[in-house]
Amino acid sequence: MFDDGYQVVPAELEETPAGAALSAVLERIDPQRVSPYDTVRLVAAQRRQLAHQQACFHACAREAALADPDAEGGRAERDVAESGDELRAVLSASRTAVARLLDLADAAQRHPRLGAAWRTGEVDEQRVAILVRWTAALSAEHAAAVIAELIDQAGAMTPSRLIERIQALAKALDPAWAEKLYRQARRQRRVRARCTDAGTVNLSALDLPMHGGVRSVRRINALAARAQAAGRPGLIDTIRADVVLALFHPDNAGADDAEIVAAVLAMANDDDPHPHRSPDPAQAPPDDPTPPDDPTPPTHPTPTGDPTSTSTGDSAPLSNPTPPSDPIPPGDAADDGADPSGSIGAGAAGGRRPTRQSRFELRVGLGTLLELDDRPARLPGWGVIAAGVARELAPAHADAEWRVAVTDDSGALIAALLAGRRPAHTTTTPQEPPITGAPRPVVELHVTEAGLARLRPREHVGWTSFLADLQQQLSRWRAARDEDLAAQDAERRAAEPDRPWDEPLDAEAWARVAARRRVRVREALARFRPRHCVAGS
Repeated sequence: MFDDGYQVVPAELEETPAGAALSAVLERIDPQRVSPYDTVRLVAAQRRQLAHQQACFHACAREAALADPDAEGGRAERDVAESGDELRAVLSASRTAVARLLDLADAAQRHPRLGAAWRTGEVDEQRVAILVRWTAALSAEHAAAVIAELIDQAGAMTPSRLIERIQALAKALDPAWAEKLYRQARRQRRVRARCTDAGTVNLSALDLPMHGGVRSVRRINALAARAQAAGRPGLIDTIRADVVLALFHPDNAGADDAEIVAAVLAMANDDDPHPHRSPDPAQAPPDDPTPPDDPTPPTHPTPTGDPTSTSTGDSAPLSNPTPPSDPIPPGDAADDGADPSGSIGAGAAGGRRPTRQSRFELRVGLGTLLELDDRPARLPGWGVIAAGVARELAPAHADAEWRVAVTDDSGALIAALLAGRRPAHTTTTPQEPPITGAPRPVVELHVTEAGLARLRPREHVGWTSFLADLQQQLSRWRAARDEDLAAQDAERRAAEPDRPWDEPLDAEAWARVAARRRVRVREALARFRPRHCVAGS
């Protein structure tokens, strides 16, 4: 046996519970002497012990806040008025910091599972604070339900992922509350301006409506991208700030986008920070984001003679239907930061592509739009939104590309369809002029295969043709998928002619299936990249 000079880390380190036992083990270990393979184990153990000590510290602070020599047992039922001041003096902390400290301690007491997970080191102070903060507006029962649902998974989630899951669960528990909260906050929309210590100005617009706020940010990002591609030096955040100044400056009242970009170019300062690489004009967004008129009929016209055909006239056809696209092989250029939406502009003008920040993409369940459920929707880059807000955003973007992700019950993608129709209460004529330089918006609908099959189109007024078209598309998708599987089986048989098969290979049938496979896969499969599909959205 060879001595490599490293300090031995006990094999039972992971099983040692946080507390005195783990503390004693860690005290004997010098992190500078352990093997490179044991350093990560040591970090994980120290993190568990740190979370345990944080829980103990908060519990002690709570007891100090309740301490009352005149009360029975030396503890008051509520916080003593002077306890906060005493803690501030002991900790040299502000009143706000002490209040946050006691909020976490009280939450650990109110939710026993949360407190137990904290003491054992399964979750740390940061995740406890997230759970407490993002459930503060809920009722006590709903907050307890959300925490109980996520406490076992919180330690393995990133903070942003944990916040998103809390939002989704909270808004699904009480959709009416979520929509009421949104309406009340929107009524308080306002603008704030504050002078900083350095003499600069912070300008903030707060509690804006989702639709207007998202569209405004998309335009700011698109204008910043155009200015950067036109040679404006500086970081993209700096350029966005100058775009905001140019948009609201009185000298630019009535200016068009080209004039705004020119104003932004003139606002560059020599001492502005510079990015690591110069902007590439080839990456500029297109000057005209609108699709050209396409005389091609819709990709999936609804056949006549079907009992659920478009003869009812309750569905709006697309004015500019999207032509079929070639399949995008995995690992192609769409993975390198280009817009994965497959929208126009990502190659319509000399290979130029738009910025990711200027994209609008709404992911919502089909059942939510049909008002069969009130599950929250998602706006990537913005967060979770209530079902009522999603029902307002989807019709407002009827001119967008509507994708439909059909999944099985486990959430695995089965088919990726493009809707060739729109609900009757929407119009494909844009309600507002398109944002120059911004990619085409996307509305991504999610539905299970069984759920789509259960829908009866005629029972949903205004959606009959839309749903019938989706069901027919899915049947054609299944046929193409079955032919593809048959062709794969025939390929295996042809590659191994000496292997005994249960059934003989029909060469003529194989040639016919292979030929149809090449055509159907190109036209029916891979309508859009399914990497954005989220089960349960």
